[in-house]
Amino acid sequence: SGDRPAALKRYAAALSRYPAHKQLYVDYPDALLKQGDSKAAVTFMETAIAKFPNDPTLFEIAAKANAAIGNKLQQHRYLGEAYARSGNLQGAVEQFTLATRAADGDFFQASMVQARLREVRAEMAEAIRERRTANR
Repeated sequence: SGDRPAALKRYAAALSRYPAHKQLYVDYPDALLKQGDSKAAVTFMETAIAKFPNDPTLFEIAAKANAAIGNKLQQHRYLGEAYARSGNLQGAVEQFTLATRAADGDFFQASMVQARLREVRAEMAEAIRERRTANR
């Protein structure tokens, strides 16, 4: 409701004026999704993640935006990244596994997901080894 196009213009102006203000990178794509401009939200989230690559919230929003356009591979990939950055390695493995089963990505995207799946599995194995060593 309200004047969404004007609100989007205000967000764009604020991002231009305050490019380091992380909350804008959460609120703006949310506004785009509410307006139904999911493709713009997906594109914007790529920029946001490049700027703040360790923020799990941004990966969650990217997953939501990709879900809105029906991009299953990217949806699960970004959710997996959100989980990995939050320390939920098992959740990350599950999401990356779902991403590998999605048939809507290209070879490059599928290869990236498979590589991340291997990395996170290796991190999990290392964490288990460390716990076993610590418990001796």
